[in-house]
Amino acid sequence: VYETVSETLPNVSAFNFTKTAFYKQAWTGVTVRARGLFLATATNAIVARGWDKYFNRGQRRETSDEALMRNLTYPIVGYVKENGFLGVTGYDEETGRLVVGSKARLEGHFAKWFETILRDTLGDAGMERLLRFNRDQVASCDFEVIDPVNDPHIIEEARPRVVLLDAIRRDAVFESMPYEDLLKLGAHLGCEVKRTAFKNIPNWEALKRIMDQIENDEAWRPNKGGSQVEGVVIVDAAGFMFKVKA
Repeated sequence: VYETVSETLPNVSAFNFTKTAFYKQAWTGVTVRARGLFLATATNAIVARGWDKYFNRGQRRETSDEALMRNLTYPIVGYVKENGFLGVTGYDEETGRLVVGSKARLEGHFAKWFETILRDTLGDAGMERLLRFNRDQVASCDFEVIDPVNDPHIIEEARPRVVLLDAIRRDAVFESMPYEDLLKLGAHLGCEVKRTAFKNIPNWEALKRIMDQIENDEAWRPNKGGSQVEGVVIVDAAGFMFKVKA
């Protein structure tokens, strides 16, 4: 894990796993948490945080079919995986500022691109609502940032946009907002919210059939034959997450 001290908020540091951790698959309880994690280092207060890193189907022992079949809690939901990069927002108690960053820094190209698209989407009033929500609810909001101009991905996109993925309590213990409330928050802020691809998957047999279809048959697409999507994020009833790539 490496630390990057913010240039604009020197009381705040970003923590992220290193390339060595990624390439050597050195995943521990510490390295998976250091992803979009921002701390006020004088107090250890969490300024912003994302999800713990999660993995593809079959990438790790815990996401093998054998482990999934034994350990998942039902019912299960699948959300469309947008093809962009992670943007994280939070709140710095010391300065009273909204914090806007990428998964690794508050400065740099990705953080700037995210803030530009976010501001263009929400407007000044929406940015103020976002600040107040993060402040008053002790929250951090995670977004998928799609920027086809500065950061094109495999799937072609027509325009820059942000998609609200989650609202997470700024606490060491992970707690996120129910999807129904997330839809209301997106409407309040004025932005898109992640889309549901599959609801209430009841058992392993149904999930296995869906996962095989996602990986091998484009007919599953949630937008009825429209543009491609990267895949699906599977979330079980206990909050365990993994990805299935299309």
